Amino acid sequence: MDPTIIKAARVEQDLTQTELAAILGVSPMSIASWETGRRSIHPKRKPTVEAALGLAPGVLGSTSTRRGPQPLKKAPTPNSAGANLHNPEDRLKIAGTTHEV
Repeated sequence: MDPTIIKAARVEQDLTQTELAAILGVSPMSIASWETGRRSIHPKRKPTVEAALGLAPGVLGSTSTRRGPQPLKKAPTPNSAGANLHNPEDRLKIAGTTHEV
């Protein structure tokens, strides 16, 4: 997100940082930090900021809170005997126990 968009839209709406902060329920320091790029807007707050500034939805970027690709879970792997170590029954067989689970 280009932080200059926020300031340009605020100025176009004829709002001060203090006025915009009051509308959004944040501190004027937050507005200043967003406009300089020192801090980014929390993704959940972006739609509210866009609406207050008369910007189209999505102009300030994604509203997703995901931090990037999540690692895939590894599939259970069989051991050398062909048993699945994540399966309790197979673990008992490996240990030589015949108890049923």
